[in-house]
Amino acid sequence: AGQAAVQAKACARRPASLISWQSQRATGAANRRGRTMAARRKAREARRQRRTRCCRWCCIRLAVVALGSVFSSVLLVLSHMESVQHGKSFAVSHAGSVHHAKKEPEVFERKQKPVTSLLRGAVEKDDDRPPRHATGERYVPPESVEVKHDLPSLQEIVSTLRNFLDEVHRAFGRAKRKTREEVWAAYVAVAETHLLPFEKRVHRTKRPVRSDGSIFVSIAAYRDHMLANTLTELFTHASKPELVIAGVVQQNCVVKCKTGVQVVSKPGEPVRTKVSDAPADADGVADFCASAVGQPHCRAGRVRVLRVNETESLGPAFARYLASKLWLCGQVFLQ
Repeated sequence: AGQAAVQAKACARRPASLISWQSQRATGAANRRGRTMAARRKAREARRQRRTRCCRWCCIRLAVVALGSVFSSVLLVLSHMESVQHGKSFAVSHAGSVHHAKKEPEVFERKQKPVTSLLRGAVEKDDDRPPRHATGERYVPPESVEVKHDLPSLQEIVSTLRNFLDEVHRAFGRAKRKTREEVWAAYVAVAETHLLPFEKRVHRTKRPVRSDGSIFVSIAAYRDHMLANTLTELFTHASKPELVIAGVVQQNCVVKCKTGVQVVSKPGEPVRTKVSDAPADADGVADFCASAVGQPHCRAGRVRVLRVNETESLGPAFARYLASKLWLCGQVFLQ
């Protein structure tokens, strides 16, 4: 009690300025502690936000990788299923009604064989059938078939190609709803029977290339209503039309023709399309040869034509192959 009384007297004797300074000091220390705590809380919040952003970005990347893996797995499974089910039948687009009266080529069935069996394996032979295409080797005609060694004429070339297309059309008609191997075997059988001897004959009896400045123009026309105009422009604008030769593969529709896909909707409306009946395609070569410009060129044999029904067309590359057979060794080949 005595000590407390002494201290109380001492405090009473202190000046007011000293008491004010001590209180200000205590207040400043409290403020500094508050600011320090606020800065620490702000730093902790910033670190927490950085961790959250980092975790979020990692999760997004992991999700993208997982989705990509799932998509790749689905594609792999689908491709595997397609390869397993390759033996199922499929529609052949140009295998339509067959009205030819010629003998149909053999369509050799290959059951329980992979697709590569047409390129690898042993050459098989049936009792009364010629060797069929089961390897990468070329088909060898029977000894009884004589390969000619003379130069084929233009009429013979057109007839050979026409017979080949007829037989291919018949083979595809028989191979409708068959497997891919059977369709391919049917085409190879016809090609080796009709085209291979012809190609051997052409290569053995090569014509000498002309040196008169003649130009052979290859034209593969598919239902082209401007073919007559093309031929007219070709011979009209030539400085020496007597040196121009046109080889035309005309692929037209003759009966039961259809238009292409027609857009019947108006602008701003949902797109609506239809396919309508159409008349037979115009014979552009005949129209050109009937004109005053085309008559002299057609009579002189400067327009060579192979007519193909559009149901027998095998695409633009094969049409250009057919047109190349009408060349007959002009000095310049233009395609």
